[in-house]
Order: sequence, then structure tokens, then C-alpha cells
Amino acid sequence: MNVTVKINMDRVKATISKAINGHQFGEKSELQSEGRFNELLRLETKRSERSKKRPLLMLLDISHLGPRRTKGYVISKIEPILLSATREIDIKGWYKFDSIVGVLFTETEQKGSRGEAQPDMMIDCMRQRLGKALGNETTNTIKLSCFLLSCNSAKPALTGSSGMAMTKSLQ
Repeated sequence: MNVTVKINMDRVKATISKAINGHQFGEKSELQSEGRFNELLRLETKRSERSKKRPLLMLLDISHLGPRRTKGYVISKIEPILLSATREIDIKGWYKFDSIVGVLFTETEQKGSRGEAQPDMMIDCMRQRLGKALGNETTNTIKLSCFLLSCNSAKPALTGSSGMAMTKSLQ
């Protein structure tokens, strides 16, 4: 029994291109793809070992938002917030594609008692910005977590808030 399957190669190429370039929710997206973001995260962790500055990783879990078009709408609102709340040297992208957006603050301001950025303060600031753009109901379905990455071990340790377990190895 022979089965013939027609494949629209242009559509397949466009889908692959969007996934590789991280533009799943629009051609103008500045979010890094999952692979690229995690590679940059690994490299930044290694760099922090040399500089002894602990980067801060913020994760926005949007997996509980529902249908894909809802996520697309939320991402279109979140992305400008991330761009306005971050610097050019910070890294923004998919920690886990279509589920968790990550922001790596590479050079955090020295505010804590040990000279480190405060994860709880970062979460509060981001939650306020999201609330203004999305409303409290939608914002409450987004789980926010922050982690200070350790820079003195072979395998980066995470210290953070919200109790979100990391779903990927950093190396």
C-alpha cells in the first residue's frame, strides 16, 4: 500500500525558520530561540565565574495561559515590557519554548546586603509592570521566579524566590 503525502515545503521552511530565529509570535520578536537563549545562559554563567559577578535569571512561566492565541497576545504585551525593563546587555528569550520566557540580567546592580540584586524586588517590579499591561487576572496566571546564579562552582547553584524548580540543566 502506497501513501502519497503532499507537503508544502515553503510553509515547512517558514515554520522552521521562525522556530530557529525565535520569532514564533511575530516577525519583529527580539526573544532569543530556546537553543540560543540556553547557550547564552551557559556562556554567561562561565563568564561570571571569571568576573565573580552573579547574574540574575528571571523566569516568566506562561504555560498556564491556555490556547496558543492567548499566549501570542500575552507575549506581544510582555515583550515590550521586557525590552523597557532591561538593558542591551541583558539576554531575553525562551528558556523553554512556548512555556517559559527567560531574562538574564548579566550585570546586576549592587543592592543587597551581600552586594547582590534582590530577586524579590525584581519580581515585584516585573509583576507591577505586567499588571498594568495585562490586568491582574492574567498577570496572576504568570508564575515569576528569580534566581541568582552561583559563580564559584562547576555546576551553577540557584538561589531564588517563588520556589520554581529549574527544568533544565545550565550546563
